[in-house]
Amino acid sequence: MICEVDGAVSCGRTVTLCASADPETVARAVREGIASDGQTTVRVRARRPHAVHERVGAVHPEMGLRPRTALAEAARARGLSTPFDDEIRARAERLADLTIEDVETADQRQAVAAASTETERLREEVAQTRGELIARRDRDDETDGVAERFRDAARELSEAETTAVTARQNLTRRRREARAVRDRLEQRLALEDDLANLRRQARAALVDRVRDAYACAVEGVPGGPARVTDPFDVDAVTAALAVARIAAFDAPVVLACDRFPSARAASAWLATPVIRVSAR
Repeated sequence: MICEVDGAVSCGRTVTLCASADPETVARAVREGIASDGQTTVRVRARRPHAVHERVGAVHPEMGLRPRTALAEAARARGLSTPFDDEIRARAERLADLTIEDVETADQRQAVAAASTETERLREEVAQTRGELIARRDRDDETDGVAERFRDAARELSEAETTAVTARQNLTRRRREARAVRDRLEQRLALEDDLANLRRQARAALVDRVRDAYACAVEGVPGGPARVTDPFDVDAVTAALAVARIAAFDAPVVLACDRFPSARAASAWLATPVIRVSAR
């Protein structure tokens, strides 16, 4: 492991940082190679961590932790699986392939309304012009100008009726698309519910498989509670250290807690590389 903080480089299986550094920032550097909290820049070259590192990769008194979720990730880090895994992968793939497009019908509705208004206006104009043309013929008056206006209005009406039909067809098609989207959305919600249930079942199965190992680790955490009734009802630091101990870490764990006399002692208990920072 090589750890660099603002240009100061430290190497080895254990590193104690003299400079004040945010443990979450250091842990992020373990996962991403480099991280900064705006004041301090940290670079770490080490083994690539498992997903459980995001749960217990930085152990400090202010941390939050969901022990069962972290323990399930620790079981995954140990290579454990469950009977639900294949179905989880299948449902996740189906969910990823189920794209939902946003379908709006407002523009099509406005087009239908505008076309209908224009059609009605032209119908009135055609009717009025026809009446004027008939009246002039009955009086034997000149009809050329009125006849031309009538023909123009009739042509515009025909075009407007065609536009109205097209607008209604577009709206109908858009509504069918919207219904299809709603169907896919319902399917997606059902898949998400199924997937969440399967993941909960898988998590419970994983926790059951490592529960005893976790309970033993909790009882052995330095500085932990003197008496443990429920290993899942302990402080976050104790739970995180117990999870980290059984997670088969390869990447460094960042410690900002006073549970070990030294980084070397922490590394020996956790069986993992350790970066120790000053507790804040």
